[in-house]
Amino acid sequence: MNRTATTPSKVLNKHLDWETHESGPLLHFSKPGQKSVLLCGHYDTVYPTPLHKAPVLESATLLRGSGVADMKGGLVVIAGVLQALSFFNLWPDLGFEVVLVPDEEIGSVGSIEFLEKAAKRHQLGLVFEPCLPNGDRVLQRKGSVNVVIEALGLSAHAGRDLSKGKNAIEALATAALQFKQTICDTVQVNIGQFVGGTAANVVPKEAKSVINIRSFEPHDLEKSLTDLKTILNEVEAKTGVHFTVTTLSQRPPKTGVPSATKLLPHPESPHSDISLISSGGVSDANTLEAAGLPTLDTLGVRGGNLHSPDEWMDPNSIGQGVEFVLRLLQEFMK
Repeated sequence: MNRTATTPSKVLNKHLDWETHESGPLLHFSKPGQKSVLLCGHYDTVYPTPLHKAPVLESATLLRGSGVADMKGGLVVIAGVLQALSFFNLWPDLGFEVVLVPDEEIGSVGSIEFLEKAAKRHQLGLVFEPCLPNGDRVLQRKGSVNVVIEALGLSAHAGRDLSKGKNAIEALATAALQFKQTICDTVQVNIGQFVGGTAANVVPKEAKSVINIRSFEPHDLEKSLTDLKTILNEVEAKTGVHFTVTTLSQRPPKTGVPSATKLLPHPESPHSDISLISSGGVSDANTLEAAGLPTLDTLGVRGGNLHSPDEWMDPNSIGQGVEFVLRLLQEFMK
C-alpha cells in the first residue's frame, strides 16, 4: 500500500473562519495488465464515530453506525472484489489500481489532481459509493459548485450613526436572495451558511455566506457563477459593500458514458433487477468522468440515512455488491 500526501487546502470551519485543512494520505496500490480498471473509494466520513458509539448490528439485514454505508461498506466491497480476483485467479490479464482518498466529503480538494492523473491510466473507473436502499444505482449526477462570499462594509453606531454605516449582512442577504430568485429551473441553489455581525447596536462590517449551486448542465453552472458576480457588482454599486467570491470546490456533472454503461446488465437479463437513476449528489465519479475515464458509480452497499448518526447498511449487500462488480469486470474483459 502506497501513501501519497494530499495538498493542504484552505477551507472554512463551522464558524466560517478560514483555516488550513490537512487530510490523511491518499492510499493506493496497483497491478499492471493489458486492460486496466480504477477502483476508487474514500475513507473519510462526515460524522466521527466515538468509540462508545461503534457500529451496531441490529439484525441480519441492518448494521447501523456513522459512515457504515458512505463508505466503509464500499471499502469492504472493494476488498471482496480483490480477494475474489486473487483466490480464483480471475482474468490474469486484468490490471487494476485501487485509490482511496481522505477528503471526498469536503470535495476531494486535496485529491483531485491525483485522481485526474489516475484517470488517464485506465479504461474503466468504478466508484464504490453506496447504492440506494432498494438497490438502484446512480447513472447521472449533477455538477456541484460551492462558493463563499465575503462582504466588507463599514461599522457604525446603530442608533446615532446608522446612515454612516454600510451593513454587510443586509447587502449580502439581498444579493444571495436575489441570485436564488433569478436562477433558471434547471439550477438548484442552497444558501447553506451565513454568519456576520457582532451586536444588535452595531452596523455589521463583515458577513460571510456559503452557497451551493448544482445542475446537470455544465453551461448552467458557468452561467450561474457569472450571474452571481453580476448581481454582487450591482449590489456593491448600490450599497458600497465590497464582495469577494472564492470557489471552495467544483465538480462537473456526470452524464454517463456509453462505453461504461454498456457493461451494465441488459434490461432483459436475470441480473437486471435494478434501475439507473439520476442524483443531485456528487462523488469522485464526477471528477473521473470529467477527466475522460468512463466511470460507473454507486457500486457499494445498500444503505440509507447517509451523513447522520442513524446511517445504516444491509450486510447482505456486501456479497451482492462483489458479485455485481465481478459481472461488470467479466463484460469489461470480453
